[in-house]
Amino acid sequence: MEPIKLDVNGALYVSAEKLEGPCVIVVSDGKAKMKLLQAFGTVEVIVQDNKVSRINNKESIVF
Repeated sequence: MEPIKLDVNGALYVSAEKLEGPCVIVVSDGKAKMKLLQAFGTVEVIVQDNKVSRINNKESIVF
């Protein structure tokens, strides 16, 4: 996951050059990160004590 810049007011700045396709932006505990999505698959966000602890990606194959 790539960190995203936050300014002193908490505004997010995402570079359009990094957006090569669909993505997910996760904000937790004053930090923001971006993850590009795979063509096929699922994304699972694991939360513990109201904070994101990890993000799991599972790629799937279409037959």
